[in-house]
Amino acid sequence: STYSPHAASFAIDGNPNTFCHSTESTTPWLSVQMAQESNVSYILLHNRVDCCQDRLSPFQLWVGASSGDYNSATSTRCGVANASPGGAGEDLTAPATLGPFSFPCTGPNSAPLLGRYVTLVLTGSSRTLNIGELQPYGP
Repeated sequence: STYSPHAASFAIDGNPNTFCHSTESTTPWLSVQMAQESNVSYILLHNRVDCCQDRLSPFQLWVGASSGDYNSATSTRCGVANASPGGAGEDLTAPATLGPFSFPCTGPNSAPLLGRYVTLVLTGSSRTLNIGELQPYGP
């Protein structure tokens, strides 16, 4: 759900002064579709510039096969050592600052994760997702 006018596309527009913003909900998520199935070795997150930088943590990052694909047999966690498909684990955290923050997306033997979508999930109830940029990077 979008808190207008802060559309999800603002999280990938390359402009750190814009941001996406959801309404308050339980476990809000944002998926970024890549042009094709790609190897993702890390993700950079930029917090919203003007306020509310404490809203990001705790969160999860996933590389998966479809939009909203997280915690499934076709998605793999980022930011955890030796991630495995559908693998649970501890939530990630970031300082309540602008960033950027870098999180590895590697599986066994430090291999990049393969997928078509990167999904950011805020775990818990009464959460608001607002992020400046979400940038997946390959090898």
